[in-house]
Amino acid sequence: MIPTPLRILLIAAGVLVWPAAEAAVLRVAYEDITQTLRVFDGDTYSLAEVDASSTSVQVGTVTADVVSHRVYFIGNSAGAQTLYPLRYIGSSKEVPLPIPAALRISHLEWDASGVPRLIGVASDPSDDSVRLITIVGTSISDLGMPIADCCVFRAGVSAFRASDDSLFLVGRRTTDSADHIFRFTMNPPALAQAVSIPADLSVSELVVNAGGQLLGLAYSSASAATLLFTSNAGLNITTVGSGMTDCCFVLAGSIAIDTVNNAIVSLGPGIAGMQPNSPQLWSFDLGTGAILPGMVAVNGAGLFFDGGTIAGDTQLFQDGFE
Repeated sequence: MIPTPLRILLIAAGVLVWPAAEAAVLRVAYEDITQTLRVFDGDTYSLAEVDASSTSVQVGTVTADVVSHRVYFIGNSAGAQTLYPLRYIGSSKEVPLPIPAALRISHLEWDASGVPRLIGVASDPSDDSVRLITIVGTSISDLGMPIADCCVFRAGVSAFRASDDSLFLVGRRTTDSADHIFRFTMNPPALAQAVSIPADLSVSELVVNAGGQLLGLAYSSASAATLLFTSNAGLNITTVGSGMTDCCFVLAGSIAIDTVNNAIVSLGPGIAGMQPNSPQLWSFDLGTGAILPGMVAVNGAGLFFDGGTIAGDTQLFQDGFE
């Protein structure tokens, strides 16, 4: 059985089924035998699924409404995008939402603070212009971009803070010579902050904790290691600990805070010998920045944490990780 620190819900590839009810980090994953996308927790998978025989998950678009036990992600098929809702409790299927051809969504975050909605970033393929968007039900709103010459954002790297309606992104304007962390307020859309990232660091993940602090993972070229970092109100980055030298080509958007084990969990292949290896879960202690033991090789497309009870199918499959 997968150790407690790694009982995570993901959208990923694997043959998994739900365990006993408990708070967990979950994953969305592709299941080879049925060619479906499901939510996985250890060796348990959700009853509901999305046909993935001709659909791939858009990197960095997995986000979760844990109150309704539903994940969302963008699927790509034959050049078209579709928004897929996927319940991970119960077996009822959701109706997907086709995305207009004038929008290519690259980032999605769930906002449950007011009217339940998805927020994110999209571009127009005709001119590569970038804009902020919201999705409420089946209605997609184009909010435009509140600043000029903006922006090339790192695909899928985003976080949302509901307390002040802030969307965090990593990228640069055409006038910038280095990456910045951007904070946009969403209602109405405005640029609140743009802070340069230290030249030594390449930010690969962002996440907001329960206290509203922005955290993440970054690769340091000086130490050749992936490091946990925190930030202050001014979005200035402070790295924590010495990191992990063999970690990792982090998959964009695959990050969650495991509040049970006080850790950040991410997903991606290691880089031992500078060659990518099989993807696995990487868990960084939030206090020390140290990698926790018990990493598990597993595929996936996104991670999220559900602090409530999780229930699902009781059928178990032999997947090599028990």
